Amino acid sequence: MELKLKNNKNILDLILFFLISSIPLSIVLGNLIINLYIFLISVIFLTLNIKTNFFKNKTFLLLFFLFLSLLVNLYNSDNFNLTYPRVLKFLFLIFFILSFGYLEKKKDLKIEKIFKIWSITLLIISIDLLIEFFFGKNIIGFKSYMPGRLSGFFGDELVAGYFLLGFSFLSIAYLYEKMKIKETYLILITLVLIILSLLIGERSNFIKLVIGITLMTYLILKISFTKKILILFLISSLTFVFIYFNETYKSRFYEQVINIISKDGVEKYLKSSHYGAHYDTAFKIFEKNKLFGVGIKNFRIESRKSEYYNEKFTHTFDRASTHPHQIHFEFLSETGLFGYVIFLLFILYSLILSSINYIKNKNTFQLAGIIFVLMSLLPYLPSGSFFSTLTSVIFWINYGIMMAYNKNITKF
Repeated sequence: MELKLKNNKNILDLILFFLISSIPLSIVLGNLIINLYIFLISVIFLTLNIKTNFFKNKTFLLLFFLFLSLLVNLYNSDNFNLTYPRVLKFLFLIFFILSFGYLEKKKDLKIEKIFKIWSITLLIISIDLLIEFFFGKNIIGFKSYMPGRLSGFFGDELVAGYFLLGFSFLSIAYLYEKMKIKETYLILITLVLIILSLLIGERSNFIKLVIGITLMTYLILKISFTKKILILFLISSLTFVFIYFNETYKSRFYEQVINIISKDGVEKYLKSSHYGAHYDTAFKIFEKNKLFGVGIKNFRIESRKSEYYNEKFTHTFDRASTHPHQIHFEFLSETGLFGYVIFLLFILYSLILSSINYIKNKNTFQLAGIIFVLMSLLPYLPSGSFFSTLTSVIFWINYGIMMAYNKNITKF
């Protein structure tokens, strides 16, 4: 009987390993498959840890604390039916996140093998995106419907830039930590990732990737400060030259950035863009519902109301959307001060705890998770909905890895 239980546990471990290894594929296949993966991974993890007292696990306590705040949001939501699916899914996400800590402790499975598979997947998707750029469509005939944008395997979903952002830091960590590639090659790879992000055409994710890669390479490369500055200058120069001499990218990146950094440029940009109309509406919704917001996923309903019309914004008639396109405005409008403060405390404590562990142990995979979480929190830059399936799963993957390498807090 004991041997049979052990064999069953080994089989479940392998299934869990396979599912987490193929998460990037599930993201390509769409929301239905992603949600199925989250459900299966959480159920298998719970089955493997059925006797575990999770309240002794600091990561679980943090996530459970956030879950309780979502229950408060559900109680105060303007539309219960819109909010409860996201709150229910977060319950499964808790155990999905904990599964990374579980695998990190399984020495026989080696979580680094997962990062290898993810890196190979990222390489395949990157090559496919380059094929689309040069030949007008990817290897299966997909092409972006918007000029100056690439979609690759994602088809009509313009999320390739966020996917690249979500797995680039971990891939760099794998190449540096496990492949032990020369620093010259690592620099070339980071340059390729930056150029690819630029070609994809998602400006916000491009900026986040550039800042994140710059920070990561600065921290891990064992070269002089002068060389780091020269590398940064070289990458910046090559990027600038490419943008300036390509009319499509010049219009999307260079000219708009120049306008933004000019006098009153940010204000002018926001007042003439869709994002500005979304931000303005989200803040007005927050002012009206300061304590608890209107409820998760309720921005799409509330933003349609005529009271949020603002003639100062060119796209005020386009203010209605599924979300405000910025994580801070999303939390303020949909969860109010209560949810926003809880989320900030949750994130800050997680980052401080993980940063202290990184300083002590110098684990590059943990650093990758920390940097992604930090990039996700940059203010004003547009973002996907934090509570949407694709955005949330990539965020929680990186958060889970960030927390998995903390010592003495995860006991399975």
